[in-house]
Amino acid sequence: MDNDRRKRPDKGEPHTETEASSQSSPGSPLPAAAPHAPAPGRHLLALIVDALTMPGPADTPQDETAHLLLVSRRAGLVHAAARKALDGSIDHAARDLAAGLACLPPDSYTYAPASERTSV
Repeated sequence: MDNDRRKRPDKGEPHTETEASSQSSPGSPLPAAAPHAPAPGRHLLALIVDALTMPGPADTPQDETAHLLLVSRRAGLVHAAARKALDGSIDHAARDLAAGLACLPPDSYTYAPASERTSV
């Protein structure tokens, strides 16, 4: 028998390699997702940027303390989400980060005036 022909295990009939390669197998890769669908990783990165982007505090000890506490808590959420994503649960990481950020809105301190803010 030629090298480019095999027997089908199900029917015992020969077929060419071309026919075999055109058929999808259970282990074949899935087609790419639709281009308009956001990737879970991209969504998680957007959440991380939002979590760590906050206006600076007004120049009072109370506002600076509140700002630092909030930044620290939000950074902790980002760290936990990154760990979960590294374990392979990107969807869960994004969900948990979004839920955690909803509980820590940046409204516990007075912002610095826009003219005094510096971009990081």
